[in-house]
Amino acid sequence: ELRREVMGALFYPFLVALLIIASVVILVTVVIPRVMEPIIAAGGGESSLPMPTQIVLGLANFIGSWWWVCLLSIVVGWYAWNSWIAAPLNRLRYDRFKLRIPLIGRLGRDVAVARFTRTLGTLTSAGLPILESLRITRDTLGNRAMMQAIDQVESQVTEGKPLADPLEHSGLFPPLLVQVVNLGERSGRLEQMLIHAATAFDRQVNVTIKLVTKALPPVLIVIMACIAGFVLAAILLPLLEMQSFLQ
Repeated sequence: ELRREVMGALFYPFLVALLIIASVVILVTVVIPRVMEPIIAAGGGESSLPMPTQIVLGLANFIGSWWWVCLLSIVVGWYAWNSWIAAPLNRLRYDRFKLRIPLIGRLGRDVAVARFTRTLGTLTSAGLPILESLRITRDTLGNRAMMQAIDQVESQVTEGKPLADPLEHSGLFPPLLVQVVNLGERSGRLEQMLIHAATAFDRQVNVTIKLVTKALPPVLIVIMACIAGFVLAAILLPLLEMQSFLQ
């Protein structure tokens, strides 16, 4: 259910991003070259055009002549990315980077913490030892950086340290979870407090999802506005220059 909520929240922003990419490709490769043909013929070539127009036309010419290179580069890049991310160390670096991305990193951390809290509370309330529960819960996080943190937590708990201390030192888990675990260990009611905290973290995930769905579309619209403004400048600047020349 959590995964469906996250995918549903990110569907619209990704759809907007795809529409932006498609519109830019159509404008650059089809619309602008046709609009610029009479201007280029009247102005004496592309070298006399303003810099934004030259950039757009150069991009259009490159895509029109080397489209197969672009497609091949995408395929090769995708294969290289999958090969790079398959290495455990690279995956760890990538997952650490994902946690630092504004909004998206916060959403990923909130989802992982909610899943971790709910699973750990369920397993410990069922009578499983804390170390075995940590080993099982580790694989539900979906982030190698947080999984590595749980490995370190498990190692220190094995040495006799309380669970809250290594969770706090990892820096990847929210202070609320650390406080809940600390109080649960001191009061002997860790299972019940984890279950109650999981409900609070589920609500936090819903709040973060709403924040992401409201923040990402305006960001994409601003990006689209900047691109559209640059393309519009590429079209209008030579027209204004021709008008001033005729006057």
